[in-house]
Amino acid sequence: MFRVVPGAASRKDFVLGAEGLLPAAEAQAGGETIYAAYDAQGALLGVAMEAAATGYQDVIRILYGYNPACECVTGIKVLKMAETPGLGDKIAFDPEFLKNFEALDARLAPGRDGLLNEIVAVKHGNKTAPWQVDSISGATISSKAIARMINQSGQRMFPLIMRHLDRLRAGG
Repeated sequence: MFRVVPGAASRKDFVLGAEGLLPAAEAQAGGETIYAAYDAQGALLGVAMEAAATGYQDVIRILYGYNPACECVTGIKVLKMAETPGLGDKIAFDPEFLKNFEALDARLAPGRDGLLNEIVAVKHGNKTAPWQVDSISGATISSKAIARMINQSGQRMFPLIMRHLDRLRAGG
């Protein structure tokens, strides 16, 4: 979690779902676990959560960070994959690809019910907008899977995070 939310010093685990936002220890069932990340003074820096999608070989699972202040994705960490060594597995360590996620635009639409712009992967070298992911040449399917999972997760989770932002800032 500390790799996907830069500057994080501590975390609190919550479950976000139909019941609202609950500390993970108090949640009964349903919802998704999110990890609120705080700096050394206790200020909320962002939220980390998991997402998954089918890649070229199998399901890819990541942990990614979201900063409500900039409404942007702040990093990804591949947790599980079975992508082709030397090609698809570059999604886990290629510095140019990972740079896509240092401040990936994930602003909410005016109604605050989804993303203003869909997060999409584009052919390597064709990125023209801050919500686009510049794919890895030779690993297009894996690159698209990462963009797709963040988009699907973000469409659902970012509006909920923003709805409960005051409680997250207060530490629950």
